[in-house]
Amino acid sequence: MVERVLTLPGQGSEPSLLLRSCAGTGRAVLYVHGATFPSALSAGYRFGGRSWLDDLASHGFDAWAFDFAGYGGSERYAGMDGPRDAAPLGRADEAAKQVARVVVWTPCACSGR
Repeated sequence: MVERVLTLPGQGSEPSLLLRSCAGTGRAVLYVHGATFPSALSAGYRFGGRSWLDDLASHGFDAWAFDFAGYGGSERYAGMDGPRDAAPLGRADEAAKQVARVVVWTPCACSGR
């Protein structure tokens, strides 16, 4: 399978996000990584030459994954350069907004726009 790596541009205070895709002909599925490592080390990591994204695409899904802000190839929060005693970053409400941005944007990426 051919994996594409794309960037969803940031707007205003929204950080840019890295996306990975293995195109299939069926319904889209979005893999959302956990709190310990990015998509390159989860859905995009190849064991024996095959990743979860590859497997999903081979079963017909249009497979997508992305890195939350502060992970992998996505932009870091501005607050990550500040003092270590600052408030936590990437809380559930911010993560939900990032998932929503990816879901809305991926049809544009699929069509080449």
